[in-house]
Amino acid sequence: MPELSLDAKVARMERERWRLLAAYTLTWFAWQAVQFGPVHALPVLRDFSPRTLNLGSLAVWCATVVWLFSFMVRVRRDKTLRGVLNDELNSANRQRAFMYGYWAVVIGLGVSIDVTVLWHVDAFALVRTLLMIAVSVPLATYLWFDRSPGR
Repeated sequence: MPELSLDAKVARMERERWRLLAAYTLTWFAWQAVQFGPVHALPVLRDFSPRTLNLGSLAVWCATVVWLFSFMVRVRRDKTLRGVLNDELNSANRQRAFMYGYWAVVIGLGVSIDVTVLWHVDAFALVRTLLMIAVSVPLATYLWFDRSPGR
């Protein structure tokens, strides 16, 4: 196989990083979502037991984690590629995504206080929802900031 130029390698790795983070975000969110009771009532999921749904979605999420670690190893081995992939724009996008996630959690906490005053809410479901917000919002906003027309 012919050796790719640095620009081609970087473009390929950026596309793979974007796909990987999108898959990671979706599978993590799905794993958390199937643990809510009302999700099991969906017509598509009625034939499966909650334990089967949980273990299946966990297995898919674990596969994306393995994919994430293998990607990280490949990037860390190539110092030039690592420097290009982790440039100033990428760092700024990560910081902005972190701030969006921070404010989403703060707003979620404020809303949860109001919700618990008005209705009886299961604390475990509330914490799970806040955890879903804390993980999914920064990842989704980073993906939004890191998009390019070629994807």
